[in-house]
Amino acid sequence: MRFQVRTVTGLTKVRHRNEVGVTLASLSLSAKRVLFLALCQIDSKEMLNDEILEVDADLFSKTTTLDKYAAYAALKEGAKVLASTTLVLNRDDLKNLSNELGIATSKNKMPDRLDLNLTEFCAYYDHLAIVRIKFTNTAKRYFSKLIGSENRYTTQVLKSVVILNSVNSTNLYQVIRKYYSLNPASKSFEISVDQLKDEMGL
Repeated sequence: MRFQVRTVTGLTKVRHRNEVGVTLASLSLSAKRVLFLALCQIDSKEMLNDEILEVDADLFSKTTTLDKYAAYAALKEGAKVLASTTLVLNRDDLKNLSNELGIATSKNKMPDRLDLNLTEFCAYYDHLAIVRIKFTNTAKRYFSKLIGSENRYTTQVLKSVVILNSVNSTNLYQVIRKYYSLNPASKSFEISVDQLKDEMGL
């Protein structure tokens, strides 16, 4: 097993495919922060192999401005949530990913929804105040090797996404970054209230 700890800054980019946006919106604030602090260590242009990603309480504290005691507690809570999190894909997502997932696309054979495990494990070490995360082989494709026009993905800035202090504010930022990532040249976008609520998991 290889442990991966990459030097990151507040301006480090975090990327994920758009299909996992709804799942990310459902996470607690602590789980979302732990996940993004892990994702920022990935070279999103390359395929993530068997690396185990590591997040420590010092990094959590520095990036979120929480004191170390609060960071320890949030790190542990976030790890527990991630360990039981599944990626939820609807029929539209499955149509786009059918070849990658090996799923039939005919009307009677395609599931209405597919739940995929996010992690193989998510471990918390009390004496080190460290979380170690290993993504499942299926989940890796949503966070790595994000190249080519066929891959629609969202780019977020680490400092911005982890400093926000509520689930709704992080989810709104995620939606804004998603639409900006789709068309960086545009300075605005339109979205209906119902669609915004769906994107934010409301």
